[in-house]
Amino acid sequence: MDWIYWLAIIPVLSVLVFVHEFGHFVAALWAKVKIEEAGVGYPPRLFAVRWRDIDWSINLIPIGGFVRMRGEEDPSADNSLASKPPWKRAVVLVSGVAMNVLLAVLLYAAIYAVGEPIPVGPVVVTDLIPGAPAAVAGLQVDDVILRLDDHEVLNTTDLAAYTDVHRGQPVLVTVRRGDEIVQMTVTPRVSAPAGQGAMGIGIRMSEITETRMISHPIWEAMAMGAQHTLDVLQFMLDGLRGMVMGTVAPAAAGPVGIAQATSEVARRSGLLGLVDLTALLSLNFALINLIPFPGLDGGRLIFVLLEALRRGKRIDPEKEAIVHFAGLVLMMAFVAFVSIFDVLRIIRGESLLF
Repeated sequence: MDWIYWLAIIPVLSVLVFVHEFGHFVAALWAKVKIEEAGVGYPPRLFAVRWRDIDWSINLIPIGGFVRMRGEEDPSADNSLASKPPWKRAVVLVSGVAMNVLLAVLLYAAIYAVGEPIPVGPVVVTDLIPGAPAAVAGLQVDDVILRLDDHEVLNTTDLAAYTDVHRGQPVLVTVRRGDEIVQMTVTPRVSAPAGQGAMGIGIRMSEITETRMISHPIWEAMAMGAQHTLDVLQFMLDGLRGMVMGTVAPAAAGPVGIAQATSEVARRSGLLGLVDLTALLSLNFALINLIPFPGLDGGRLIFVLLEALRRGKRIDPEKEAIVHFAGLVLMMAFVAFVSIFDVLRIIRGESLLF
């Protein structure tokens, strides 16, 4: 029955695409762009209902949806997207990406609010930098850090996070030293030399003694979700920069590869892992759409920017349409090429993530 986990790709992709298109839909209404059709799934069409001068359709392929706006490259059509000022077209184009980023924030926040499994274990000091706050305060190698103020230290990540938000503030550190409990006050540095950290210590977990489900109030979860989203985006941008500079090996997965990854996460990590993966894919979807390549939202934004720089003189809409069509053909060819390697990997029985 392992094949059933492959079906997880349907709700995951549906959510990503639906949220993206919903962003375009809302922005188009705001910009007074005529929406011809709003569809759930992809054609062929099963049936449609006309309401408020919009065709609301249900389509056969059950993934995502789409919004068809009037005259995306035809400025002569009334209330068309192409007839709107450049800044309004830019808002409509980036709205889908913005919704994907917002989705990631909400999904990460949901994980923090519901609770996430946290490995818990003794945090041991392995190294002290001479002259750093921890050494000056009297911390010693092999001390086990129990608490920071009244906060129980669960693991190394927990210690680093608490220290980071208390830079420049005195922190009461409670440690176990042999059979003794010792306390000292350490003030983490606001800025520290590269690689030294705020306290100037090296730490490790000696073992994992348990796994706890840690949940947070919704207001904390939202802030944590937003911060985690920024961290993931930064990581992705660093990866893209590395691939451009040649310091990171290029990596890509097509729809088949994404389906394999989704099935693996659903099988091994359950619903929580699937929500986390959906947030990650949503951010990936947002960044890909912002790439200035013809056919993508980023490619269309380039034409809007060119028009603004040329003081309203736009490139011939027919030529722009040809460029975007060529870009879509190239993308489909690339996806087909990558999918060949995805299929070969599956045939060889290789995992994509684990």
